[in-house]
Amino acid sequence: MVVPNPSGLSPSPPSSQQPPQQPPQAQNRGPASTPVALHLSSGSAHHSYPQDASSSELEVADSDDMDSLDFESEGYEMELSSIVMRHEYENGRRFHQFRHGRYPLPNDDPEQERDALKHTLLLELTEGRLIHAPLGQNGNREPQRIIDLGCGTGRWTIDAGEAFPAAEVIGIDLSPIMPEWLPPNVRFMVDDIEDEEWLHGSSFDLVYIRHVMALIRSPDIVLKNSFNNITPGGWIECTEFDGFLLCNDDTMPDDHPPKVFLERVAQSLGSVGINFNIGARLEPFLEKAGFVNIEKRTYPVAIGRWAKTTSDVMRT
Repeated sequence: MVVPNPSGLSPSPPSSQQPPQQPPQAQNRGPASTPVALHLSSGSAHHSYPQDASSSELEVADSDDMDSLDFESEGYEMELSSIVMRHEYENGRRFHQFRHGRYPLPNDDPEQERDALKHTLLLELTEGRLIHAPLGQNGNREPQRIIDLGCGTGRWTIDAGEAFPAAEVIGIDLSPIMPEWLPPNVRFMVDDIEDEEWLHGSSFDLVYIRHVMALIRSPDIVLKNSFNNITPGGWIECTEFDGFLLCNDDTMPDDHPPKVFLERVAQSLGSVGINFNIGARLEPFLEKAGFVNIEKRTYPVAIGRWAKTTSDVMRT
């Protein structure tokens, strides 16, 4: 787990704070209680929400003062909403148009199905755990505000809203691909989580980031913004896959073809800013953002037919 370090002292040894997923966790920021951060590796400025720029169920983050614009605000909202709701098409795949190119993967149906499979696999792997932070467990307080950065289709966001009905749960993503029917305590906003200006409010008990850190170019901005907007005693939890191929009995040779293939894939992705093995490298980023007491939990994920249970299996 990770806790913001107000004193600037070097972090203490990882504390045993919460259940396993692959997260590092961060705890209290102030003397009495500080934000906490969880880093799962499979392998304070107050900002109010812009009330003007909303579109049906989705909110569009915009930092401009719309009341001061010369043109009619309603027409501007419609234009802004139209831009955010459109998509780009390349090589037979569909991508987000808002900040086009910021996120390199598609957002079409096949990608959403893959994302749904990953969500199910992680629940199987962790025996149904949505979070590893100790919120709402063992007498700890229930979360009141949760934000899911890079929420994608919003499956985890919605599950969190149902698991914590008293909490306000917000999902942020570049793609407007979230479902229309939501629990009453869940809402989504289309925005870029790498923006330096944070427009999503503050005092979050949990900041959740999953399968995003490998693909963003400004992890320092994302984690520092998270640190600055976590309530004392709150947590940040990061869950990422590592692209390493390992053997459970350590008999895999270094020149094993699938292993060499994945290493070369990682090198190629790295050339375009994608960190294929970010799960094993998140701790320094969390420390730099101010979190301490980082705890990392690693889950081996089986590939192929040898796995005995569904929680062992991940097929590619």
